[in-house]
Amino acid sequence: PPWAVAHAFRQHSRLAYCTASVEAGRRYTKHYLNLSNGVEALDGLLTAGLPSEAISFCRIQSSQCESQDYNGLLSNLDHDMMIHLALGHECCVYDFGSRGAV
Repeated sequence: PPWAVAHAFRQHSRLAYCTASVEAGRRYTKHYLNLSNGVEALDGLLTAGLPSEAISFCRIQSSQCESQDYNGLLSNLDHDMMIHLALGHECCVYDFGSRGAV
């Protein structure tokens, strides 16, 4: 199942986090690679069997996460991720970070 792929891959990234929203109808997991450091996860996810249509890209600024600026983070989210969250799907974001191990 897709969650097993994400869980297995999450073990190898320095930073990966999932945001689950309220379940609405048929729920699935959408995988987002954070530009630019999350792009490193692409080969691993595809090799693990995740279909390419389950992967998208986003831009989440680490400074907003570090400063706990959640309003700023939400106001800058891509429309694709926002609609998936609003529809009740799980969104996993992969980011390898640029500041070393967390």
